[in-house]
Amino acid sequence: MLRRAGLLGSAWVGDRRPVRAGRTRVLTSSAIVHTDDIAWNHAYFDWGAVLVENILQPLYRGEAVDFCPDAWITHDRPGSITAPAGADFIWVEGTGIIREELAPWLDASVWMQGDLDEQERLLVVRDGDSPEQLEHVASWLLEELPFILREQRVVKSIPDLGLEDWSG
Repeated sequence: MLRRAGLLGSAWVGDRRPVRAGRTRVLTSSAIVHTDDIAWNHAYFDWGAVLVENILQPLYRGEAVDFCPDAWITHDRPGSITAPAGADFIWVEGTGIIREELAPWLDASVWMQGDLDEQERLLVVRDGDSPEQLEHVASWLLEELPFILREQRVVKSIPDLGLEDWSG
């Protein structure tokens, strides 16, 4: 039976959701989908329908996913978003995954909140602190904070996944 979980963290890209999802992935027959890949040069948060139509619906039908978003083609980004058919568990991680629009498609939702100062530091280490990057982060936050406030009421219980340790 396919199970899907959304891992949502705080604003900063420098958090540890992908690390935790990667560690947990080895415990089951699973795949990870990163919402940053869907949002890349598309929209910070207006990508729910793209996720459902091109990733979650095919997986729900038992099909493999090999999806190249339009923005990837437009901007010559190589590769695609992939997930195998028959996975027992799909981890969908990223800010914006826990929302009313996606609730029917997720069996569980997990919120991970990190220290914002540390996340900002990690973001600068990873992506730099150029004026363009700082503008990108400011633009992201202008959309993210109202989004989170609007969608924070969407909470589902977490089933027993048999995972002993979620700590990093």
